[in-house]
Order: sequence, then structure tokens, then C-alpha cells
Amino acid sequence: MPRKDDMARKPSVSQNSDSSGEALVKRVQASKSRMQAIEIERILYKKSYSEEGLGLEKALQALGTLCTMQPRDEFERMLMVQMIGCHEASVECFERASVPGQYPEAMDLFLKNAARLSSTFVNLMRSLDKHRAKGHQKVIVEHVHVESGGQAIVGNVEAR
Repeated sequence: MPRKDDMARKPSVSQNSDSSGEALVKRVQASKSRMQAIEIERILYKKSYSEEGLGLEKALQALGTLCTMQPRDEFERMLMVQMIGCHEASVECFERASVPGQYPEAMDLFLKNAARLSSTFVNLMRSLDKHRAKGHQKVIVEHVHVESGGQAIVGNVEAR
């Protein structure tokens, strides 16, 4: 977990006036992402970051990630928000497990939780892939054995 003095040194979103941050904010405002911003901030906002303004910074980073992932519909947007929250939680568990002087039981618990969250992330990725494929499957047949008297079609075959 970051120390309080480390957090104080990080620039908040209001202090950071670089063009990439402004471009991200404009991009977020231009798109239909008000609900995305609220949902991501709800998932990622932590009370411990409220004094330093890092909750908003984390939410903006997550929004940038969501924009990069380019959800095609509401279902994909919901899956992607869950993926972002799951990733953030697993990274935090890994960070907490690596704190020096950690009790072995606590470290084991954090690592188990991180593994579960990582597994959940992979399952969410599979769900997204399955949704994007929309049931289309591609089967490649490389070897065909045709017995004498049998018939085979060679070429592309499409189902109707």
C-alpha cells in the first residue's frame, strides 16, 4: 500500500495540465460516458484516497482504459467495467502481499485473493470473446480421408 507521503507527491488531476490529460477529459465529455464515469468511480473510488484526490485520478485512468477497449454495446461496457475493477483489485492484493514484514497468513490470504481475482478476470475475458464472436465458429479441416466409393467436398463451405 502506498505511504501517505508518496501519495502527497503524486500530482492530482487538477494539477496535471498536460495535453494528454486534457484530451482524455474532452474525449470523455464528447462521448456517452457520463454513466461510465459514475460506474467506474463507484467501483474504484477509495475513501483513503479522498484527501489526496486520487479517487478521481484512478477513475480517469480507468475511463481511459475503457475508451481504449472500445465497448460495442451495453453488455460489453458492463463486462469491461467489471474487468477494470477486477484488475485493480488483484493488483492491490499483489501489492499488499508484497509489503515487507507481512505476516505469512496475511500474505497467503492476499495472494489467494489475487489469484481468484485473476481467474475471474480471465473468465470475463472469455465472456467478452464469446459475446464478440456471436456464436460464429470457424472450423478448419486439414486432413480428410475418403474411402473408395466415398465423396468429399473440397473448398469453402458456408452454412445457411
